[in-house]
Amino acid sequence: MEHPFVRHTVLMECLEYFFHEDMVTWTKKRNCSVCKISQNTSMKTWIYKPPEIIIFHLKRFEYKDQLKRKINTYVNFPLKNLDLSAFISPFHVKHQKYDLYAVVNHSGDMDDGHYTAYCKHPKTKQWNAFNDTRCYIISEATVQTSSAYLLFYTSQLFCMPRKTSS
Repeated sequence: MEHPFVRHTVLMECLEYFFHEDMVTWTKKRNCSVCKISQNTSMKTWIYKPPEIIIFHLKRFEYKDQLKRKINTYVNFPLKNLDLSAFISPFHVKHQKYDLYAVVNHSGDMDDGHYTAYCKHPKTKQWNAFNDTRCYIISEATVQTSSAYLLFYTSQLFCMPRKTSS
């Protein structure tokens, strides 16, 4: 069976799969704390408290028995207004949106790869590419690639710490 991230090409679909509610079936029944009867139940994962910075690690490497391979699936991810409201605990702020500010890319294969990064400048809002000793400006359109490995988002409510004078 192929891993679910291989089928999904949109970040929100991946998150919906990760956070979906699971039924705990007859083989794993739970005892009710009130009536003490063993019964089916469901489990759901939530983001309890929305973080100011959130990092998504896309599964790019797969190991199955003795086989290993690199997963090059293109994952479409938003650069702005990533809405995580559906995944946040009902006990906290519901309307939480995030903007992308950095991407770590992995090119190559499992045994011979190379990492690069794209980062958005906090003041100029320009995207920059970092590749070993080179740094250069890139267009926003080039940020999304099938090499994306780590996605760094900040809450739209996040404020950069101010430099204090000593």
